[in-house]
Amino acid sequence: MPDNLNARIILSDCYLIKNKIEESLNCLIDALKKYIPTAELCCKIANIYEIKKEYIQSIYWYKCALICPTQTYGFIYKDYSDIIPCLELTKLYYNIGYYEEAKKYHKIAKEISPNNQSVIYNEQFFKD
Repeated sequence: MPDNLNARIILSDCYLIKNKIEESLNCLIDALKKYIPTAELCCKIANIYEIKKEYIQSIYWYKCALICPTQTYGFIYKDYSDIIPCLELTKLYYNIGYYEEAKKYHKIAKEISPNNQSVIYNEQFFKD
């Protein structure tokens, strides 16, 4: 099962490289129909919605990534379950004008990974 899910994620990434946005999204949505969502899958879906400038949908999927059960099979990329969605939510909320929500997710990201380059940049950004 994890190999099939990872294969779908990789196929989606290939479509994305070729700028076939809808095919990439469809590949991930198809995976949702067959497998329990993982944080990585949710982040990949969120990323596509962000590319499509559908920010509310993107926010929804990044929030889903934060609440996914801990994955116990296949390749596990822990960053998809914490720092990646927090950094992206910081950016998305800021871009749509929800500054307090942006700061909230920045603080969470800072707790998770205070030495992360994006966290350090955002810390300076919010101070200015």
